[in-house]
Amino acid sequence: MLFEKAVGPSEDEQSIPESISFESTTEPFVQAMVAIMARRVDQIQAMVTASPQILTGCLRLIVKDAPETLEWYEVQCDEVENCGCFEASNAGTLFSINLLNGNVLVDGFPPGLLPSSITSDPLFVRTFGNKNFEVVKDGLSSFRSCSPIGSGIFYRFSIDGNNQLQIFEQNSETNEDLVLLRKDEIDLPIRLREMHSHWSWNDKGIVVIRAGHEYNQRAASYIMAKEETYLVPFANQMHSANYLLPRRGTFDKFRLGQTSVSEALCRFENESFIHVIVDASNSAVKYCLPRFSLEFEQSEVSVLCTQFSGFRLLEDQTFRDTLAGLSQGLILENEFKERIVLIPHGVILPFAQIQTSDKHDAKLAYWIYKEHKRFRSLQATNTIGRLHLAALYASNASSVSDKRFGKTGFMVAIELLRQCWRNEPFSDKEASKLLEVETHSMLCSSLTLMCSYLFVCSNRLRFLHEANGNPPMSLKPQPLALEDYRLRARGWLKNSTLPRLHASEEVFFLGPSCFTRKEDTMLHTRTTEPSKFVKATDLNLESMVRKNEAAKGLFPLNDIGARNLQEVKMMAELKGSYEIYRKEPKYTVSTLEDSWSVLNQYARNTTTLRDDVEKQILDQFVPRRSEDRLLLYSGSRFILGTIDLLTLLTDPERIRHHHFPSGESTLADLIQDSLDWGLLCVLEDKLSRIKMQIKGMQQHDEADPGALIDELICTREWEPAEHLKWLAFEVEQQIQIRPYQYHTVRQLMENPGTMVQLNMGLGKTRVLVPMLVMQELDEKHLIRLSVLPAILHEAVEFYRKTLTASALCINLYTMPFHRNVGLDAETSEALTDEIQSCIKNNGFLVLAPRHRNSLLLKQYDHNVSVKGLKKYPVWDLIDESDAILHYDFQLVYALGSQVPLPDGPSRWNAIEVLLQILARSSFPVLYNAVFVHREVVSPGTFPRLRLLQDFFQSNDTKQAVASHIAAIIISEPPRHLRWINQLSVEDKQTLVEIMLFPETAGVGELISRTPLFLRASADILALRGCLAYGLLFHGLSARHRVNFGLNERSSKQLAVPFSASDTPKDRSEFSHPDMAILFTALSYLHTGLTLGQFRGTMHELLRQGPEAQANIFSEWIASIRDGVAKTELTRFDDVRKVDLSNQSQMILMHKHLGQSMGPICYWMNYSVFPLQTYQFPMKRATSAFDLVDKQSNGFSGTDDIKDVLPLAVRQQAPVLDSLRGTNGMMIDLILASTDAKLHVFDEQDTSKKLWHVVIESCKEVKADALIDVGAAMAGCGNEEAARYAAETIGSGRHRGIVFFSRKTNTWNVLEMESQRILALASSSLSEAECFVIFDESHCRGTDMKLKIKARALITFERKTTKDKFLQGCARMRRLGENMQRLVIAGTHEVVSTSSTVNTVLEMVLRNTVQLTRRALPIYIEHGRNHALFPKPIQLKLELKDLYMPEAHLERDFLDHLDAQEEIDVDADRQADYQEFICYVKEMGKNVLVEANGLGQECERELEEELEAEKQQEVEFSHKDPNVQVDWNYGAVFQTTYVTLFDQRKFVPLRKKIRQHLPAVKDIGWSPMLYCTVNFWNTIRDAAIDEDMTLYLRGVNSMLVFNDGRVVLVSLYELDHLLPLWWEHAASVSARVSVYQLSSIVRLNNKDRVSLGYENCPISAETMASIKLFSGLVKYSPQEKECLKRMLFKVKDGRHRKAVEQMLRTRHRLLHFERSDLEEVCDTLE
Repeated sequence: MLFEKAVGPSEDEQSIPESISFESTTEPFVQAMVAIMARRVDQIQAMVTASPQILTGCLRLIVKDAPETLEWYEVQCDEVENCGCFEASNAGTLFSINLLNGNVLVDGFPPGLLPSSITSDPLFVRTFGNKNFEVVKDGLSSFRSCSPIGSGIFYRFSIDGNNQLQIFEQNSETNEDLVLLRKDEIDLPIRLREMHSHWSWNDKGIVVIRAGHEYNQRAASYIMAKEETYLVPFANQMHSANYLLPRRGTFDKFRLGQTSVSEALCRFENESFIHVIVDASNSAVKYCLPRFSLEFEQSEVSVLCTQFSGFRLLEDQTFRDTLAGLSQGLILENEFKERIVLIPHGVILPFAQIQTSDKHDAKLAYWIYKEHKRFRSLQATNTIGRLHLAALYASNASSVSDKRFGKTGFMVAIELLRQCWRNEPFSDKEASKLLEVETHSMLCSSLTLMCSYLFVCSNRLRFLHEANGNPPMSLKPQPLALEDYRLRARGWLKNSTLPRLHASEEVFFLGPSCFTRKEDTMLHTRTTEPSKFVKATDLNLESMVRKNEAAKGLFPLNDIGARNLQEVKMMAELKGSYEIYRKEPKYTVSTLEDSWSVLNQYARNTTTLRDDVEKQILDQFVPRRSEDRLLLYSGSRFILGTIDLLTLLTDPERIRHHHFPSGESTLADLIQDSLDWGLLCVLEDKLSRIKMQIKGMQQHDEADPGALIDELICTREWEPAEHLKWLAFEVEQQIQIRPYQYHTVRQLMENPGTMVQLNMGLGKTRVLVPMLVMQELDEKHLIRLSVLPAILHEAVEFYRKTLTASALCINLYTMPFHRNVGLDAETSEALTDEIQSCIKNNGFLVLAPRHRNSLLLKQYDHNVSVKGLKKYPVWDLIDESDAILHYDFQLVYALGSQVPLPDGPSRWNAIEVLLQILARSSFPVLYNAVFVHREVVSPGTFPRLRLLQDFFQSNDTKQAVASHIAAIIISEPPRHLRWINQLSVEDKQTLVEIMLFPETAGVGELISRTPLFLRASADILALRGCLAYGLLFHGLSARHRVNFGLNERSSKQLAVPFSASDTPKDRSEFSHPDMAILFTALSYLHTGLTLGQFRGTMHELLRQGPEAQANIFSEWIASIRDGVAKTELTRFDDVRKVDLSNQSQMILMHKHLGQSMGPICYWMNYSVFPLQTYQFPMKRATSAFDLVDKQSNGFSGTDDIKDVLPLAVRQQAPVLDSLRGTNGMMIDLILASTDAKLHVFDEQDTSKKLWHVVIESCKEVKADALIDVGAAMAGCGNEEAARYAAETIGSGRHRGIVFFSRKTNTWNVLEMESQRILALASSSLSEAECFVIFDESHCRGTDMKLKIKARALITFERKTTKDKFLQGCARMRRLGENMQRLVIAGTHEVVSTSSTVNTVLEMVLRNTVQLTRRALPIYIEHGRNHALFPKPIQLKLELKDLYMPEAHLERDFLDHLDAQEEIDVDADRQADYQEFICYVKEMGKNVLVEANGLGQECERELEEELEAEKQQEVEFSHKDPNVQVDWNYGAVFQTTYVTLFDQRKFVPLRKKIRQHLPAVKDIGWSPMLYCTVNFWNTIRDAAIDEDMTLYLRGVNSMLVFNDGRVVLVSLYELDHLLPLWWEHAASVSARVSVYQLSSIVRLNNKDRVSLGYENCPISAETMASIKLFSGLVKYSPQEKECLKRMLFKVKDGRHRKAVEQMLRTRHRLLHFERSDLEEVCDTLE
């Protein structure tokens, strides 16, 4: 037993599965140990007798709780002397040890596993699962664990008198002795009974209640004593019972029984699942609903909900005027009378009953509905929430109208379904909920049809959403429902209840003849008393603000050294913007105390007038005739509700189906009254907001003075009668359109083709876009909104909520097209129909730029056009135009058939060599922290070099490093560049010039005049591209996982561009093939190989020849030897020790070699680059030029790229001075709102990753948000960052961590208390209560309402530009003095102790003015491509086209433009193209540009991309095998054997090769080598010149004649020759012999002598020919010389290709590397 312990698993096993045994693996070792012990028993026994404590130590290896001191005595055996047995006793327990066999006994029994009678007991299974323990006997029916489980925990198992299992837990450290109780032995609420384990400490009279059943779940949730049950605080739950017991008086207590509050909560949760908790002082009561993760705290005045800050439980929990049957829900209200309703998630039953799970351990969800303060409608946050609410109304519907809305439940359900409209598939959960609604529609055909309509519309373009597969269910229109609706709609069923569908819906079911739309009612502008009152009140409010003179000031930043007119212009505009901003007057508010009474009077007057107007309108619809009232009571007509007044503004015809005015007012009068009502509503809401702001400033010091001023000075500058939908939008969203928003919209409408700058946070996305969409809806043209991909999902959900799920009923369409979608006549027609539907039904289209351009490109793939795009005019609206129309954006369709990248091995070998030189080099510059970021890594690993900006400030630095690299290549060339050693000194100097200097002229001539250069031209040009053209340095300046990296979600193994930190661009790649190779190499060198990839690397290595295996592997081992312990290295220090099936060895090797450069390069060279670098010869390209035309409009927060916008649009200055000063205002705000002291990240602890330091810094500076503009969080997922932030920051100041989830494309919140992750939209927490993480990709376009005095830590890097930095700063919407603040932070690379906010801004501006240099070459290329579109563009992939010409990496832009090739532009585009050329020439004057194109990227979509990693199937023509012909085999052994040569039974092999193997025919094959006709003729009916490459017979046996001639024979012939040879062996041995090739090549000279081969007459030349023809790679020195002569005869230096082809034919090409054969080829070069 002791021996098994010695050779068993090294881990300290606490328990083992019942099915596992180590006996089979340990038995041989145990037997060996017994033999050793038997031989040395005398010495061992003498040693133990002298030191008996050794036995105690051995015993405690098995029985951990054995006493530390025992008295041992030797057992005397009668028959055997020195039997090696010892015994000791303690407390009645006898311990025995046998030194010979290692057995240990306790009371005569050996330790063993628990019997099945115990392990199968339900109590044991519940606690321990399938585990078992090593135990010893402890009585007749009791067992005790030998080893502690955890920290000093032992278990005892016994069977009591009732034959029941008892489990005892004994803690040797705390002296606790607990017994596990069965569930039926204790009376507790069901969750405490079923979800916990209960451990009784009888001595103390308590029960410890632990969360969970398993033995290792040791958190003590409750302590149950005789007097109370105590709730253990979370922080104390891992302490022992001994620790908790004396402190229980400070714990909250569990209470049984009901209170009035718990009775109210029973509306929401089953009574048995509501836990009542009283605090230690009996002063506060908490009510926990653990299945819903809800908690309420009762005070003297209210019951507050912990999860919803400030919301209390309403006393009246009944739904009196709506959803009368609903009894499951909670109503919460805050101090501002805002209400939310919580309704459980579950299956909706009739009469608004909700079926939830009755399982005690269920985790239940609930929907949060906000009650609109004016209309009291319940507003869901998402689609499934609206469907849930619709199901509730449908299940509770009757012919009686809902009191709150004046409509039946069916009508409300239909309106809610209408708000869920979409043209993309519902999720499975949404579809199931829609089906649930349909099941409650049996009494209403309209609702049944509405469900079908939603389902059909959502699946019309299902082919665009391939990931969704087939719909989970079908909701086709039911014929009975359709017929019923047709009869009722046409009035054939009188006085019937018919909720009418909208016009577009009726047209869908009944056809266009069913509905005739009336002309819109013209509303003439007129002044009414309410409108006068609103205007006067607005002016009075504006007078409460004092206008102060502007505080003038000089531009605060230093001159940054602009170098050309464009840069000078940019800086002048920035200074001008600052001056405009400083001239703007500043506003302050008069005394708040004086204003309060006035505001209250305004509010009362407004409410009174609004009530009067509202009553006046609604009275017009009150039925007065008895027959009308009868129709009302029957449900055939409905009362107009308050919310329907919005319908009078947006679409008055819609109410004609159900409502009827009974007064004398015309429809125009009703609309005018509704307009007045709307104005009063907006004013009423405005006054409410003002009062709330003032109250907040007085009570909480958390209100925003700037927001108060904005409200007070906001007056209406547009005519409501001309924009009724805008007014309805204001009323429903409870906002007021600001003057600057109106003027911006007006400017865009009056100036097609313009882009306008509007500061961040001024409502571009949330107000301007809806205004423009509402303004442009006219059923005549398509409205197409382009949105950034990063915020597309967020924007779509927002517009669905505000435009679709609203009284406006504006449907949002999506069309996410991509190349994998098949575009044919059917799908093209479907897209056209969808476009037509969007136009006719007053919808608008929202999509990302790539969706638009992909659809444009796809139409040219198969010449199938989408007619809808040509039939209807399109108005494009661009949100965030500076990002969407960025000059870098490009979407490419690859064309043609894939081909291998030309000279691929030379390209990636060159890059790998250069990286290895940099990693090993000791050149001082590479260790200078000012120039290079370098990490300390283990030997053999790439040090993660990154070139810093200072490295590029001086050409001398770059040239010094490049020269150093070139010198190493010349002096110590790597294997594939060994030919450099053969160069003369002069040629080496020429090579250096070619490699280092881009301006070197006549590179092609220099290469062609030197034969070695000519043969190695690919290697030379690849090195020239890396060094002279700057490819290497450009790549090393980029940041991994920020600018480039591997896309883990893609099957592609090449690096791709990243749009932001840890955000790969979908379907994007680097345009330059060598940049893709370099970034891929850097990506793998940064991350290392996965275990699977490393195993694949070793598999590839073991397929190589023995020499290659040994040499390559020894190089890998040498590179890591200094960093690996010898004990570990000896397990794999030789390739012959490698066993791919040995998992532990693979894991150990991966640990040390997985990050090593050697295996990584090998992996890339064999498994990545050859398969992934296939290229397409042509492309069809689109860019930002294809996203706009001269009618397009857009806006953005910054204007950095205004000079390089597509020529169809131009940036226009805003009309208001307050907007023209946007840039200046942001600079002023940043300077005023940023801490003077910049924060430098402490990177001294190298064990911490930078993102850890960033989050810890947030805690240090007391930040409420992290704005990661500088991508300091690279390498960390957002959820991982959130969890670390929760752990680091703690719950003291924040209740949660808000972050964006890329998995769900939603903003989520990690709740501190429960550690749950929920969608922010459905969470009870607001962002103001949480710490918010803005990852780099969400530092623009995202709006979060943070605390008014929140602090944010904002990161930046050396290359950060103005637009990116200002966008990030603007995530803090209320920057200002005594408001929100910023803390700028960065690494030592960008921040020093002397850095200030000014220097940071100057650095940002300096980066911005350099944009032109980078932008212009790309801009001109995209403009040229746009002019050529849709003509395909030929790609330049050859090294000679890329790197052979003389280059100037920095040149005048006009020279660069003149060097461009002429293009053939179609006549209809010639004028636009010439205008474009003139524009760029004017802009590019005196501008130096970088013209290497290395940083370009594109989004490339492939229709049927070649999956190179999959095995390619190749079909060959069928060939029948040849039937071998017998000949006179005996003639071989006759003296006349020479006649066989004359009769052509034996034919020269080289003759056959010249006829049938053209690839190797020029090799000088030996004339002494022959073959039989049967050997060669393997296929029947072969042509005279048939290529036999695929049909060669393997070389096995041969006849060797004493004159040196060798004849290769087939195995069939050998079977006939061998008997005859043995028969004549004695007489013919001197003349002819039979040899096997395998025997000859395996013998060295000594073996030849011993086996009788010393007289073998085969010459070295013939043997070399035989080996080469057989595909062998190992040769003797004499054979090598012959081989050189043979290969020298190959023309044009193509000997290597001929050899490789021969090896490829024999499937032995993998054996070529580092072999004798490769050495011979190298010497010939």
